[in-house]
Amino acid sequence: MAVKEILEKIKNLDLKDLNIQEPTSIVKDLKVSEGVINLKLAVPDEVKEQVKSRIENIIKQTDQNLRPNIEFVKEEPKKNPFEQPVISKRSIKGIKRIIPVASGKGGVGKSTVATNLAIALGKLGKSVGLLDADIYGPSVPTMLGTKGARLSANVFNKIIPIENHGIKMISMGFLLPSEDTPVIWRGPILMQALNQFLFDVD
Repeated sequence: MAVKEILEKIKNLDLKDLNIQEPTSIVKDLKVSEGVINLKLAVPDEVKEQVKSRIENIIKQTDQNLRPNIEFVKEEPKKNPFEQPVISKRSIKGIKRIIPVASGKGGVGKSTVATNLAIALGKLGKSVGLLDADIYGPSVPTMLGTKGARLSANVFNKIIPIENHGIKMISMGFLLPSEDTPVIWRGPILMQALNQFLFDVD
């Protein structure tokens, strides 16, 4: 069949001088109707005419009864598998400023810095909330003298934060029976807990 032969010839077509390594990758659609072979090709603008000429020659040499109709289309940009997905930002009601305190290493004083910063801002008259995101070793309750306190919910089913020294705080430490209780959460469950701390606390 002529169409199969044409595709085979396009496959073997040398287009490296036009910076096209795989000729078949430029063919996006091929249909034959009433003696016309309709081709949709995706190539850079600067080589369109050269590609069109070479493929038209292939068609004419293979079957003179087929009339080529070549249309150029835009190729969709390739997706980078390593590209980070775009995450839409979600605002936290009532919060104007967020100061993150983080480190890729444990035991460097993140909780100490965060606690002192919260106390200092509170003394400046700011309304301060402290979220202890250390799920596996929460120490903020101990630092702020609220060890053993337990969380409760209001009538709107929102978590009521523990408050001391004028600072409202939320921590995994308020949910555990003791500091030594291990937390084995991973993945989705862990993220669900952090989301709840962010968005479900009054």
